[in-house]
Amino acid sequence: MMVGLCVAIPQALGGFIYALSLAVIVVVFACAAARVIAAMRPFSSVPVIFDNSYRPKVSVLVTSKDEPASVVISSIESLSRLDYPNYEVIVINSNSTDVQNYVQIARYIQSLPSNFRFVHLDKVHGFKAGALNYLNHHC
Repeated sequence: MMVGLCVAIPQALGGFIYALSLAVIVVVFACAAARVIAAMRPFSSVPVIFDNSYRPKVSVLVTSKDEPASVVISSIESLSRLDYPNYEVIVINSNSTDVQNYVQIARYIQSLPSNFRFVHLDKVHGFKAGALNYLNHHC
C-alpha cells in the first residue's frame, strides 16, 4: 500500500503542475492578445470629419547659410511639387560668405511661380533661428 501511495502522489502532482502550467500559458497569451487588440483600436471613438473646402494658407520657411546651391535647389524643387492649393515658400539666405551660391539660388527661384520668394540678408543675429525670427516679423 505504501508503494502505491508513493507512486500515486507524484503522478497526481505531475498532473496538477501540468494543468497549472497550461493555465498560466493561457493567461499569458490572453493578456498579450488583449494588449494587441487594445493597441489596434483607435484612440478616439469620435468620428473626425474633414472639410476639404477649408485650405488655409501655409508658409514654408527655408533657411540657408552657405549650403551648396544644389542642395537648396533640390529642396525647393521638392517643395514646388506640393499638392496643396494655397501655400508659399520663402527661402532666406543669411550671413552667407559665398555670393555666387545665393545668386544661383535667387535666379532659380525667379523662374518659379510667384508663391516662391527669396530673401537675402547680410547680417542677421541668431544664425538660422535669427533668420526665421526676421521672417516672422517682416514677411
